[in-house]
Order: sequence, then C-alpha cells, then structure tokens
Amino acid sequence: MGPGTMRRRLRWWAGGLVWAVVWGWNLGAAGAETVRHGNPVWQVRIGTAAVAAEVVESGARIFQGLSGREDLPEGTGMLFVMPVREVQHFCMRGMRVGLDFIWIDGDRVIGITPGIAPGDRRTLSSPGPATHVLEVPAGFSGRQGLRRGARVRYGHD
Repeated sequence: MGPGTMRRRLRWWAGGLVWAVVWGWNLGAAGAETVRHGNPVWQVRIGTAAVAAEVVESGARIFQGLSGREDLPEGTGMLFVMPVREVQHFCMRGMRVGLDFIWIDGDRVIGITPGIAPGDRRTLSSPGPATHVLEVPAGFSGRQGLRRGARVRYGHD
C-alpha cells in the first residue's frame, strides 16, 4: 500500500470518527426523543416525576411558548432554556390552559408558582436567577409533590 492510499484511508477514518463523535454528541446533548410542534422533546425528571417537555431556546420560540395551545396533557410541558442566568419574567399572554411554573437554576428547583389561570394578567417572576423555566399543567407540581430544592435531570444527563 502506497503512502497516498494510506493518507486517504487515514483521512476517511478520521473524518468518520469526527462525524461519529459530533453526531453522537449532538444526539446526546439534545436528548430529543421526538419533535412536537417543531420543538425537540426531552425527558425532564424532578425527583421521581417525569415530564416530556418541548424544549425552546430561541427568542421567538420563548416568546411564543405555549400561547394558543388548546390543551397540555398530564406529564407534558415546555422547558425554556434561557439565554442568560437572571431573574426570569413570564406572563400568561394568549394562554388557554392553566399552568404551574417551575423555576430552575442549573439542576435545582428554586421555586414553584402553582395554579396560574389562563386569564391571569400578572407578570410572574422567578424567585432568583434561573437558567430554565418548566411550564406544566396547573396542579401538576402539587400532585407530584414537587418541592423547592429538588434535583432536576434532563434527558441528556
């Protein structure tokens, strides 16, 4: 085998390895099981509770959130991956279902704002700097016994 053939094979092997690492890393980082409404879905676990959460990260998707949705089945929700760790502010603009807001900083629940009705006009704020906000059906956090300080695990952990 000549040196040219060896270099081609080495390039092919290295390229395949890079592709496999990047592809595998992306799958693991996304933790996506499926896509719902154009958003990847991650399994989010808080204590023993599991939520199949649509994940949104872009400004436009964060702004839209769950607005206009007719329902939010038990065990589902939306995970907002916030661009900056800071006090987060949310509202119920365009909401047709009640929600619990679970405020998360890294891998810990820092607060829960339960049972917010669709017509509520208040601005809801996290109790401290947060990296994620998880919206679930109203009453979910109480039914599941979720508490401040609980550990949060994401589908890619």
